[in-house]
Amino acid sequence: MKTKTYFPIIMGGIAALITFIMGLYLAYQNFHLSAEISLGIAIVLAILMFSLTYMRAQASLKIKKIVLKYNLTSAELAQITQRRERDFPITNGKLQLIVPYRYWAQILTKLEKYEREHPTN
Repeated sequence: MKTKTYFPIIMGGIAALITFIMGLYLAYQNFHLSAEISLGIAIVLAILMFSLTYMRAQASLKIKKIVLKYNLTSAELAQITQRRERDFPITNGKLQLIVPYRYWAQILTKLEKYEREHPTN
């Protein structure tokens, strides 16, 4: 059974709203651009920030779901991803992703490969 989570959308929306306000304020007040140009810049920045935050939250959720599905330990994660065991601390039964964002795509790819090779019933 698949469940839909709105966490990535909510996080992306919050980041986009904050970025929009910040971009509009900086462009209009500090750089003294016209209202139309400031609005355009703020919209573009908000879209970029929404996309980035959404993708990060989605990757985090997918990684954590795979770890939960297969009940992986830190040692198993380190072996699958060829990283250090201390990069994947599990506290209170939950994975804490302390690995830098730039490695999340590589980790997710390796975990998805592991998931394809080890199907569950």
